[in-house]
Amino acid sequence: MRMRSFWAVLAPAICVVALCGSAILWIIHKEGINKASLARATSESRLSAEKGDAQAQYRLGRMYFQGEGVPQDYTQAALWYHKAADQDYAKAQYALGYMYYFGHGVQQSYSEAVRWYRKAADQGDASAEINLALAYYYGQGLQQDYTEAVNYYREAAGQSDPKGDDGLGLMYYQGRGVQQDYAEAARWYRRAADRGLAKAQYDLGVLYYNGQGVPRNRAEADRWFYKAAAQGNRDARQELGSPLTVGRKVELSAEIFGGILLFLGFFLSRRDSQAVHAMVAPTAAALCIVTACLSWYGYTHYEVRCLACGLNEFTVGKWVLDAVLVAMLIYIVRPRKSVAERPRQQ
Repeated sequence: MRMRSFWAVLAPAICVVALCGSAILWIIHKEGINKASLARATSESRLSAEKGDAQAQYRLGRMYFQGEGVPQDYTQAALWYHKAADQDYAKAQYALGYMYYFGHGVQQSYSEAVRWYRKAADQGDASAEINLALAYYYGQGLQQDYTEAVNYYREAAGQSDPKGDDGLGLMYYQGRGVQQDYAEAARWYRRAADRGLAKAQYDLGVLYYNGQGVPRNRAEADRWFYKAAAQGNRDARQELGSPLTVGRKVELSAEIFGGILLFLGFFLSRRDSQAVHAMVAPTAAALCIVTACLSWYGYTHYEVRCLACGLNEFTVGKWVLDAVLVAMLIYIVRPRKSVAERPRQQ
């Protein structure tokens, strides 16, 4: 019997170890394959780049920029981008403009960034058109010109670039380079929002919240805020976060205090307390305290799925824990029979 019990315990443990070991070996094997594939791609790109292939030069520059297959090196990235850009490769011209704009691997220069952005934009590169529009908007590297900014945003929007749509929405909202028109701003914001751009989703939510260009509708505003917040947009999260009312603070404080009492009540309980309760109570107490703290933080920061997010798994779980907390507290304070009153076993 003892031998059977030993193998009954050991066999599952061996299976778990074997499964974990297999998973680890597979991950190591997969990483080795990826590294070998990346090294091969780097070698091939370098050979082609040294022969003057513009696409390969751009690809090698991107590898140096991102540190993929080679150590990250902005200087080398700029060097290879420059070689490809000199051959009128639009993606490399945009990338080189980006390097000059931020001063990565080259001396920072807005005017030089604009020069390369313009070369790429003239070939229809949407990203270059967006950045050139921004340069005109802020007057970086050239004379500030809202009309030109609108033109380049429109060019990018014509290529179904959501950032171009969002940029046009902003120009119509602010009335810069075009006549102010909230309805037109809403139309362009919606185009970008429907394509999944978080910033445009937030901007459209603001229009619905204020009733600018669209009917005022808080529910619709919140819907767009939620979409943007789900993608990590900080402005949307801040908008959805709400200050805690006094009643809500009292409720959450009571849950935290109740959890602490639950800990104390069972750790200081008499020895004849049932073992199951002694195991469940500390766990329930910890969960109640954690969920109350998460809810408190979530209300104001929208970093977790809290009660403000509607009915969801966090809400239901919190209600269940609240019920457990109440049940456990009732169990603690219930009247107990003294030893003398308990029936004796025959």
